[in-house]
Amino acid sequence: MNKSKRGFTSGNGLRRRAFLRGTAGAAIALPFFHSLARPSRSAAQATKRFIAYCQPLGTFGEEFFPHVPGGSAYVYPTTAECDGGRCRQRTFRTGETFMDTRDWTPSTILAPLEAHRDDLLILENIDNYTGNHKGYAAMLTGDEVDGNEGAIGISVDQVMATSLGRDTKFGSLHFGVRSANAPGSRMSVSWLGDKRGIVPESDPQAMFRRVFSDVRSDPSDMDQALAERRSVLDAAMGQAESLRRRLGREDQQKLEQYLEAFRDVERRIALMPSAACVAPEEPDADTGNERRDLELVPEVTRAQIDLLVMSMVCDLTRVSTFQMAFEATNMAHPFLGVSGRWHDLSHNGGSGDGWQNDMQDYVRVSQFNAEQIGYLIDRMKFHDVFDGTVILWVNPMQNGQIHNSSNLPLMLAGNAGGFFDTGRHVRFEADKHLINDLHVSLLQSMGIERTEFGAPEGNRSALTELHS
Repeated sequence: MNKSKRGFTSGNGLRRRAFLRGTAGAAIALPFFHSLARPSRSAAQATKRFIAYCQPLGTFGEEFFPHVPGGSAYVYPTTAECDGGRCRQRTFRTGETFMDTRDWTPSTILAPLEAHRDDLLILENIDNYTGNHKGYAAMLTGDEVDGNEGAIGISVDQVMATSLGRDTKFGSLHFGVRSANAPGSRMSVSWLGDKRGIVPESDPQAMFRRVFSDVRSDPSDMDQALAERRSVLDAAMGQAESLRRRLGREDQQKLEQYLEAFRDVERRIALMPSAACVAPEEPDADTGNERRDLELVPEVTRAQIDLLVMSMVCDLTRVSTFQMAFEATNMAHPFLGVSGRWHDLSHNGGSGDGWQNDMQDYVRVSQFNAEQIGYLIDRMKFHDVFDGTVILWVNPMQNGQIHNSSNLPLMLAGNAGGFFDTGRHVRFEADKHLINDLHVSLLQSMGIERTEFGAPEGNRSALTELHS
């Protein structure tokens, strides 16, 4: 790409993005402004974007999948009703035949997404390519996994990145919250192929510097600015005022909203301690500093989501993954009032004193993740970048007790510019589809024509029922 004083130019000479020059040489990318000879509104709305929100350790299917019309809510059995003291050593399904309905009641886990129900597709009876913990590396690749080393094939987000990322600064960006600091089958969801995993960035400060600083910037200068709680926008406000005078009313509002959001996330990041990557061995959550760090998880999560959204508002990337921790993590959630650890809760066998409470805590952790996805959708809509976007909420297994690969808890948000017909709960015939079939549809929704993805034997038949 060629550079001009006002930003980058595309091959046809139209300025694709503009920047403000801030503190420490930071090149602060700005959104598209239609009143500055940007692409037409229809073209901007058609921009395709993909986000994979990746949750580990399964969930409780009985409280993830919507209640079917005429069905009854799941009720925890009493200990006396359990067979041999273990209640749910099975894959939960609302049924085994095809069903397509808009008449569905949000489950406990999906309740935080009620405001966006018309934008959702709840998918039932789609299986992972492989099970157990290594299903974490298979859920976006649909391919074999070599033990702890990683996935053989390329992940769906990286196929998208080669196409959608040709005109963006970053082909893809990978965000984490208490994620691992090295690749591996339990650590990475994004793969370049041949067991080459991508490590997500778990430190919002490091991600802020990477995304919003120019390659010529001195990182230490930006660190000092953050430490002194000086906004990198301070040196750019004169430029912003000059730009504002050239914008139409709608674009002026967009600029104000963006600058306000930029300052807000910058302020929050500067106030928090460095959220460096956490090694696979979890520290004791009951000790002072580690517990303090765990209490920061909601704040770090929101900061990372804000950075993700802003990177897409500025068209710095169109493909992203978001990893909440990593597979088999035993992190705690004291900020939710949950005493048990995540991995331990996932192995609740339905026996012993208080197991119902432990299961409810397991459900609460998944509900927390649903709340973060709701926030992500809110921010995408606020900044007018939800159109053309599809968000995949994916988990490597349904039931953590049995490490099963059947009937993954899957959800899509967004119709990818009209490709998907949303607002539905679609239950496919049991044992008919693997996640490879879903990835073919996702690739097609991004304008990438594929009829197969991942391991050849993982492809069954197209999910045409999801398309508009």
